[in-house]
Amino acid sequence: MTKHKDFKFMAESEIVIPAIDEKIIQRNETFLSHYNEKVIRFPEELAACFLKHHGGIPEKQCFRMPEGSVRMICRFCTLLDYDEIPVPEVMTWRSTESDIRYDYSLDFLMNADPYSSRLYQSRGVLVPFAVIDTEGHNARSMHDMDLICLDYQESAEPSVVTWSFEESWASPEETVKVADSFAGLLEMLFERPADFPCTNECEYF
Repeated sequence: MTKHKDFKFMAESEIVIPAIDEKIIQRNETFLSHYNEKVIRFPEELAACFLKHHGGIPEKQCFRMPEGSVRMICRFCTLLDYDEIPVPEVMTWRSTESDIRYDYSLDFLMNADPYSSRLYQSRGVLVPFAVIDTEGHNARSMHDMDLICLDYQESAEPSVVTWSFEESWASPEETVKVADSFAGLLEMLFERPADFPCTNECEYF
């Protein structure tokens, strides 16, 4: 698998959650294919990122929405199940029973309400791959997280869309397309501007 030459991750990405192998990639693709009743394969560039940096924070975090606003990728999804998260546990402040690293996992987002039910009600076939800022705040400090997803509705080469946690209460079918492909999204990314609002900037999780 290739690695996008300009797509780098912050150093902590390899410390907090260890790298995975292709069996984990394939397991997630199999689960997603059964879940969506449609063949799901991660784009090559995304699979390459997941292999070493799932759960990681990219150095170039920001992209522009179609209307010109800036959004920020806060953390890529983790591909491990809960019992595979390395010990010791890092308990989440969002609940009393979970590791915070699991909060950002694909397994959690695809199986836990209110994320799973409203993702399923969208007009697309959505697979989250990262959490993004919520109303200008870092998702790592927010209880509810907006997502950036692959949309497999039209073809095997998925487009990239954003999904709003708040707006999905009233309109779960609504998403906003930001790129024709994951590779296209990579070309759009740029470093976070100094004036971009961001909370708990130094906290890994």
